[in-house]
Amino acid sequence: MTKKQRKQPKAAAPRKAAKISEKAKAVKVKQPSARAARAMKKQAPKVVENTKQAIFLRGTKTSERVGGLLKDLASLRKPFGKLMQRKNPNMHPFEDDTSLEFLSQKNDCSLFAVANHSKKRPHNLTLGRCFDGHILDMAELGVEACDTLASLQLRVNAANPLAGAVDAKRLGAKPCVVFLGEAWDQPASDYKPLRSLLLDFVRGQEVAAINLASLDHVIAFTAANGKVMMRTYALKLRKPDPGAGSNVPRTRLVLSAPAADFRLRRTRWASSDLMKRALKQPRELKPTKKKNVSTTALGDTVGQIHMERQDYSKLQTRKVKALHAHKALPMAPEEEEEEGDEEST
Repeated sequence: MTKKQRKQPKAAAPRKAAKISEKAKAVKVKQPSARAARAMKKQAPKVVENTKQAIFLRGTKTSERVGGLLKDLASLRKPFGKLMQRKNPNMHPFEDDTSLEFLSQKNDCSLFAVANHSKKRPHNLTLGRCFDGHILDMAELGVEACDTLASLQLRVNAANPLAGAVDAKRLGAKPCVVFLGEAWDQPASDYKPLRSLLLDFVRGQEVAAINLASLDHVIAFTAANGKVMMRTYALKLRKPDPGAGSNVPRTRLVLSAPAADFRLRRTRWASSDLMKRALKQPRELKPTKKKNVSTTALGDTVGQIHMERQDYSKLQTRKVKALHAHKALPMAPEEEEEEGDEEST
């Protein structure tokens, strides 16, 4: 054997592994910028969550009817809504929801509305909610009739050119939401979860008290004949009658927009366990229970007081001489015998 054949190959693998481990230790995790840190903090969970944001999307093809309704719904949601003008190809929430979840999480929106139009499902509007970055529940509505702000303005101007602009919702105003019909209270139907979904879309910011001057519109949802009819009214406040004897103003309702007739199509509601997780409140928000204090049905606060057992022998009563034990005289034995004879006779 030659000298070249006698030499053994060098073990180079352990040295390479050692070099790789040293490089891994030297790599530092890149810290996010100040802007990215603020965005991450804004999207992080909070004890008191922000007002729900809504995103309004257009599908591959949208009709004029459902497109105008989507625009009016976004105006009702302002300033807590984002209307996207671009079309989103292959935006079908019931078939594939990955792109919808991505856009909702990117824009930090927990509510979404998608407008589509096809031969199979014409004038289609999908409303839904998200929880923890995924879709919680959604419902598909077919728009059979619609009246938008633009179409209402054209009719008003044609009837009276000097009528002016149609009364619309002011920015930041709270609506008065009314649900009419017995179908909303049926426990095993689709209308009960649909009421919760519609209420989330139109109620806006949660407040403890409402100024009467900021209440400028009423939204009514009526369930009848398998349809859901949405009507919007402008609320006009007038001076109270002089002889009424109260300061409550007179009210008048004027038909406004949007107004639409929906028919419920496909639905995907959340399971009971998932809904329980979504509705769970932190411990900081739960009211502390006060001992021995309760509230009646009329709102009165009732308290219960626990006292020690009273000693009735020390109870102060009316002072009567005949009841005093030390002043009572014993009867003579002869009188006792006479009374016994009288009783026997």
